[in-house]
Amino acid sequence: MTAWYRKIDHVTLLTWLALIGISLAAIYSTTHGPAAEFLATSVQQNFQSQFIWAIICTVGVAIALMLPVRFYQRAAYPAYVFCLGLLLLTLAIGKESGGATSWLMIGGMTLQTSELAKVGTVMAVAKLLSSQPSGEEGRGGNVRYAAGAVALLIGPAALILVQNDPGTALGFLGLIPIMLFWSGLPLATCALMISPGVAGYFAIRGTTVGWWLWVAVAFAVVFTAGIWWATRKRYMAILAALFTGGVILVATVALNEVLALHQTARIKSFTNPDAPEYRKGVGFHLVQSKAAIGSGGLWGKGYMEG
Repeated sequence: MTAWYRKIDHVTLLTWLALIGISLAAIYSTTHGPAAEFLATSVQQNFQSQFIWAIICTVGVAIALMLPVRFYQRAAYPAYVFCLGLLLLTLAIGKESGGATSWLMIGGMTLQTSELAKVGTVMAVAKLLSSQPSGEEGRGGNVRYAAGAVALLIGPAALILVQNDPGTALGFLGLIPIMLFWSGLPLATCALMISPGVAGYFAIRGTTVGWWLWVAVAFAVVFTAGIWWATRKRYMAILAALFTGGVILVATVALNEVLALHQTARIKSFTNPDAPEYRKGVGFHLVQSKAAIGSGGLWGKGYMEG
């Protein structure tokens, strides 16, 4: 067995290949099955292009697995800064599509810089959290590292939001609870960081169905009381009230006064896609996805049958 082969994380690579294989099989089944005649020619040919990209990505993953850990440790922060620079460059000279300025033109190709920023951000956050002290005073409760991780995630999310791409920006914020959980923070602190997302969901629903706003307020009150009861720390309760109450206020004002109509419709349809005003518009694909999953049941209709 050669030296380069021993450096590869075989479990990760095999898991990757399994996921790639399942995905390609699903695409082939969809584009060459009974429903193929209803698909556009470009969609029918999607399997070939995805197969080529799968080969390219598999080679890239193999190379990435062979690189030493110290390479990623040293490259984490420079990669993060580079990605922030790309996001700023995209704001200045990027191509607009669908109301969002999220793409850079490189030759005849387009590059969505926010996708690269996801990799750079995860590397930077991992580097920060791995530098925590391993003793009792470190991983158990150092809120400073958690705050730093959140700041690293909010930075690119804010730039992407300015690019008019709130959907991708929300994806960055969704990384917060995962990274905090792996950081070893106490559950109360993790819950505190996750609470704005829950309160925001209720508040967004409250902009279309009024009583959901009261659910959001009730959640903020109950959560704040629960944090106080669990920790007996006044500053934690104050933070809980500020986080949940602030998000409710910001979400309500942003959806009603700040964001464009197509952006508010997309966000609202995510929380309530079955609403009559969204079923045939921005919520169409989500509703159809639920119908497709429901029609196949747990095991699906079968290979080459969907």
